[in-house]
Amino acid sequence: MTTATLRARAPLFLAVFIDIFSFGLMYPLIVGLFESPWITATYSPSARDTPIMRFCIARAAMTIYASVNGHRLHCRLRAQPN
Repeated sequence: MTTATLRARAPLFLAVFIDIFSFGLMYPLIVGLFESPWITATYSPSARDTPIMRFCIARAAMTIYASVNGHRLHCRLRAQPN
């Protein structure tokens, strides 16, 4: 990768780095990606919406699973004798 390419992509790298801390900056970028002209010309609206819906459902499932798994772990640790 050339220096010019890295400089052009620096804002994207910064957004990905900040998103590692789970601030949710990638959601607008992902939606913007699916609304870009080369994707809208190639894919139908339903084909574009499917990956976005899968992404949202996966994030919701991770949130629910984290709370359920945390509760199960808490119950296991509480049940162990000291």
